[in-house]
Amino acid sequence: MNYTKLIQFLAITGLVSAQSFCSSTGHSGQSVTEYSNTVGNINGIGYELWSDSGSNSATVADYLCRSGLSFDSTQTHSQIGHMYADFKLVKQNIQNVDYSYVGIYGWTKNPLVEYYIVDNWLSQYRPGDWVGDTKHGDFMIDGAMYTVFENSRYGPSIEGDTQFKQYFSIRQQPRDCGTIDITAHFQQWEKLGMRMGNMHEAKVLGEAGSNGSGTSGTADFPYAKVYIGSSNDNSNNYQQQQQQQQNNDQNNGGQWDWWNSWNSNNDYQQQQQQNNNNVVSSYPKGSGFQFYTQCKNRNHWAITYDDGPTQYADSILDLLKKYNIKATFFLVGNMYIKSYDSEWTRIVKRMYNEGHVIGSHTYSHNDLTQMSSQQIIQEMQQLEDAVYNAIGKRPAFMRPPYGSGNGNQTVMSTLQSFGITAACTWYVDPMDWDNGGNVAYAKQEFSKLNGEGVISLNHLEYNGSSAQGIIELSTAEIELMLAKGYKPVTMEECLGMSAYK
Repeated sequence: MNYTKLIQFLAITGLVSAQSFCSSTGHSGQSVTEYSNTVGNINGIGYELWSDSGSNSATVADYLCRSGLSFDSTQTHSQIGHMYADFKLVKQNIQNVDYSYVGIYGWTKNPLVEYYIVDNWLSQYRPGDWVGDTKHGDFMIDGAMYTVFENSRYGPSIEGDTQFKQYFSIRQQPRDCGTIDITAHFQQWEKLGMRMGNMHEAKVLGEAGSNGSGTSGTADFPYAKVYIGSSNDNSNNYQQQQQQQQNNDQNNGGQWDWWNSWNSNNDYQQQQQQNNNNVVSSYPKGSGFQFYTQCKNRNHWAITYDDGPTQYADSILDLLKKYNIKATFFLVGNMYIKSYDSEWTRIVKRMYNEGHVIGSHTYSHNDLTQMSSQQIIQEMQQLEDAVYNAIGKRPAFMRPPYGSGNGNQTVMSTLQSFGITAACTWYVDPMDWDNGGNVAYAKQEFSKLNGEGVISLNHLEYNGSSAQGIIELSTAEIELMLAKGYKPVTMEECLGMSAYK
């Protein structure tokens, strides 16, 4: 698509201060004019121009330009440092653009992720639900509301044609100039289980596409800079002028909002540290890896619950508190309550703060024996990140979905390399997931025990479950096991090693 006859790329050299780039009327630093597909560099700042021009209406035409930082794909964003971008966009006579992204673009490796932070667009309409398979919701990021999407795709990538993830943050109100806190988006994505890999690039992006002909106009970036360090955004005056001119509710962003965001995060970290100090493991770190079905000591009984958090979690926690029993919860992130939901975090915090042990049941509850090593790691990493964001701990214990994987070399070696020390299956299964929580059957199974160390399997929700049914089953199990002289223990005491990495 011949989107514009003259495309200017700018490498910022610092001649325009961050305080004035939004009000500046011209370009600063060195520039280069390109008319065809190319990749180049000005003073260490890379740029790229690519245009796919079709000769008939069946061909999608796409134009993009990028300028920013490239990396060697050996470090994560947290290892590199806090990333920001300053940009100013000037649009003139834009016509017949069907889709467009203006903002930040890049890739990570291990996992392979293509990501977009969209602060503006050249099309008539804001990019919508069509960008992703999964819509995670609306979130306040860097002082403005963004909608977050996730997509799985097979196609061209920096590693050739292959499967990869796409992440999108799309601003609800577009802006023509400002500072984008790139790392703030990375952190929000990771809270949602959207794992980032080693950084390959982070660049200011201008992309526009059309399904037809007649597309024209100019998109000029007088200022475009990606950098590592502290935000120097003082563009509020320009943003306020734009707000008055446009008479809309555009969020001003800027330094004030960024600092309030930082202070809120700092308060959270302090509170989280206080929470962590409430529950300190006295058990040594585990070494190696093993499947377990029983506790080490006789008359020890570890009551465990799978598939939480769920709507019934608080009722079970109340019951356990009544009997002064500490349990172990093997959590998932994508079943009854999603890990990006604040209710998920609230329940997990309550479990941990009341002395229960938190373990992993993978993110999506898929059979590990049907997955590759990389897929297993992705499942484990997503759940681990969600748990860490909630309680500041990373589980070393897990329960494989369906109890599968013992003897499977791929599963066992992958879990061990991921830092898991114990795959905890069970010794007694009351079959609540299959029989709807049949109390008589559960009593029959627990009555067979004769002092051996026991790990019991329970679920926080299953087909046909209700709060009353789950409470009745757990109450029957607790009272029968206590009557038989069993000592209720967490999986830590059951195995004699720390449940956390």
